[in-house]
Amino acid sequence: MGKQEEAPPPFTLQRRVLEIVRQNLKKENLFLISIMQIQKNLCRFTLQQIQMQFPKEQYSLLFRRLERKKAFYHLILFLIKVSMRHAIEV
Repeated sequence: MGKQEEAPPPFTLQRRVLEIVRQNLKKENLFLISIMQIQKNLCRFTLQQIQMQFPKEQYSLLFRRLERKKAFYHLILFLIKVSMRHAIEV
């Protein structure tokens, strides 16, 4: 039988999450900045208006990448929330 892995203490988990975020910021800084700009603008623009701003191939590629990134960043936010909640309880 395999030994069951214990959950890391919240401090370790936070450090791990921050390290992942930091690595991604280094790798994709410009892309992240563009995501943030798009997020800021999404409340002002409809999808149709955004589509008119980009050539067809470019915007579909952008949205595919955004979908992949969104899943990753939702995971990061979830891990941060969980680790913060855990840190408060301790």
